[in-house]
Amino acid sequence: MELLYLKIFDTKTNYNLAFANKDLNFGGRHYFSFDEKSGKIKYSENENYNQHLYGENTFVTGLIGSNGVGKTTFLKFLQYLIAKLEDFEKNHPYQYFDSWEWMAIVNTKDGLAITYGQEYKTLPDEFEREFDPMNFSPFIFEPISFDNLIIEKNIGLSSSIFYSPHIDWEEPNFDSPDYINVSSDFILYQENSDKEENNQNVSQVINFRKSEIKRQIAFMQFAESKQNENIQFYKSFNREKISIEFNQFVKKFDSEPRYIDFEDVELYKNIDEQFLKYSNDLNYRLRRKKSGTDEELAKLWFYKRLFEILFYNVEYRGEAEIDTSNFRVKITNNFELGDSVYETLRLFLRNLIIIEEGENLKLLFILDKVEAIFETNFEYAEDNRSFTCPLDAAKMLMTLENQILNLLPYNSKLPLFVFDWQGMSTGEKAYLNLFSRLHHGINLMYSHPKIKESKKIYFLIDEPSTGFHPQWQKEYLSKLLSFLEIRYEGEKHLIISSHSPFLVSDLQKEDVIALSIKNKLNSTADNTFGANIHELLADNFFLQDGFMGDFAKNKIQDLIKYLNFNTEDPETEKNIKPNENWSEDSALKLILIVGEPLIKERLLELFEKKSPSKIREVIYAQIDELNRKLKNIEK
Repeated sequence: MELLYLKIFDTKTNYNLAFANKDLNFGGRHYFSFDEKSGKIKYSENENYNQHLYGENTFVTGLIGSNGVGKTTFLKFLQYLIAKLEDFEKNHPYQYFDSWEWMAIVNTKDGLAITYGQEYKTLPDEFEREFDPMNFSPFIFEPISFDNLIIEKNIGLSSSIFYSPHIDWEEPNFDSPDYINVSSDFILYQENSDKEENNQNVSQVINFRKSEIKRQIAFMQFAESKQNENIQFYKSFNREKISIEFNQFVKKFDSEPRYIDFEDVELYKNIDEQFLKYSNDLNYRLRRKKSGTDEELAKLWFYKRLFEILFYNVEYRGEAEIDTSNFRVKITNNFELGDSVYETLRLFLRNLIIIEEGENLKLLFILDKVEAIFETNFEYAEDNRSFTCPLDAAKMLMTLENQILNLLPYNSKLPLFVFDWQGMSTGEKAYLNLFSRLHHGINLMYSHPKIKESKKIYFLIDEPSTGFHPQWQKEYLSKLLSFLEIRYEGEKHLIISSHSPFLVSDLQKEDVIALSIKNKLNSTADNTFGANIHELLADNFFLQDGFMGDFAKNKIQDLIKYLNFNTEDPETEKNIKPNENWSEDSALKLILIVGEPLIKERLLELFEKKSPSKIREVIYAQIDELNRKLKNIEK
């Protein structure tokens, strides 16, 4: 299925959404419009449209508009619509879309078709048909044809990947959508199910941060893999080091435990006491550089973290998994404390009886690998209780962490390690976030039981350049196209919302949907591709009243009032009193910092008329300064 045209008649809301009642085309070469009065659909074709400008199987649509016009809502509706048109989404987070009234023209396996949503009350009589809201199965596809339109039939499944870096705190009401959602809101919702100490939910934000870093590391692993090692695009994401920390340790058994054997609870307290004593001693020695190593401290904290997770898994396993015949679970057997906390923790893990003996040996083998990695240049930062390690070491630890957690009982999701980037700016993280999330979304698509066979993916991307430096805003579409060309071989259609003129300059005018609340007609943009950024900004669509910041503009306008104001004449429309208390000095200081030469020159002319003696004083001072510099050069 391929979406070519959409018109939304009624959203059943009071919100002023700029995309309502407008002809929205996604084909570029093909332009459709619907006349509600006549009930006719008109079609025209642009033969000069460059069909393969963005790539052989790639299409791009820019959804351009200021804040508040409904760009994000529109992308969410497209996500809903694509799933509905393919008839595999029965449950979704946006129930209010079910009441919207719309019509669409799509390319299907049977050819071109028109389809509708809801009761079609705003459509002409000839389009009305019986509608049973209790039995509203897939939308009716009605064949449609035009004399001068030939489109190859689309026989492939389409699906979508929705990306948004923004957090609206919108909580979905389901867990397993039949499309891919890598928006911040949806990921935050998923992370809320993980639990930590004392059976309390860990902050969604903390879990979100952990998983975000891991997705980014996974993306870097892919970027550095053999098939991508010579691709220049990926080299900008190389990082040599990353920080690693371990969650703080909290005693869980001050009160009576529910499901752990009492002997093991006593053992826990004894090991915890031994750990705290040695850990404090090691910290003391490290701070004074007397003895001990950073790697030794990392190894100690790692073992304690694993120890904590094992006890947590048994104590807080789900009620449905509790075996009433074995209510009190024993974790280890025939175990005594060793001479050191390291020896104790290793003996504890060696004597586990909660996992099978063969799995136990696997666990010890993996732990030996972890210890070896800790010997590779771990540096401890006391101020934030974290370590810095080579990125390659972190990648190996991620792999080993998954292997360890898979061996533990009750399917723990609690992390052994928490990673973060050192010295990476917010903009750099946003840039990495865009590509790592899309990389993750494509991986999810390939493993999805229903949509893994998709032949076309709609990448619905919500304002990805937010937080980017202007240079990155200028570059990101080019890099995004390069990335997706490498990552996904099928047909792809990028629909990107933005309020940046940089995106517009990268698109053909037919691929730009310009949304404006003020413009009730269909919004279009002209002369976009390769346009100068200043020319685009000069269009009232982007800036209604010039390029200058409002603060500077208001200051200069008030300064002009001061320079023109005659205190001896009455106030009139031409003789306006300034708002501020200007003086000759404050006026001149502002004029001298104005960056636009023509404005500065005009202000100086006005200042000279108002204060001729002051301007001469400034000029003479500048001449003296130039003479002084000239004498220094001659020496």
